[in-house]
Amino acid sequence: MLTRCYNINNSDYKYYGMKGVVVCKRWFRFDYFLEDVRNIDGYNEKDYFSGKLELDKDIKQFESDCKQYSIETCCFVTQLNNMKYRVFSYQKSFIGISPIGEYHNHSNIREFCRLFNLTATHVSRCLRGLDKKHKGWEFKYI
Repeated sequence: MLTRCYNINNSDYKYYGMKGVVVCKRWFRFDYFLEDVRNIDGYNEKDYFSGKLELDKDIKQFESDCKQYSIETCCFVTQLNNMKYRVFSYQKSFIGISPIGEYHNHSNIREFCRLFNLTATHVSRCLRGLDKKHKGWEFKYI
């Protein structure tokens, strides 16, 4: 978590630190993180230690531009649930062409779908060329 947010040599830094994701100062000390971990929403010791849970920072902050790892902003979720929020967060820019021909530039599929009542999975399929349209919309990477 710290490496992804603060080490520019980390391969995931472009998705975290470069995007403004930070870790609360308290969690810079690992012993404080360990103190807090059992109090993070969704924590289940058995599932956590068997690898069934992941720490997520996006779900609780879905409507916010603030991206911080902290006890208030994180929760434990299954990998599948975590992927629902992660997969579409770091896409390259694309154009959505509405059913009436309006062009909309965007770089975040999840946010775009929320604005126009679309489904991120279907938009992603269109961008990958697996589907031609979703609810009358067309999509192309820039």
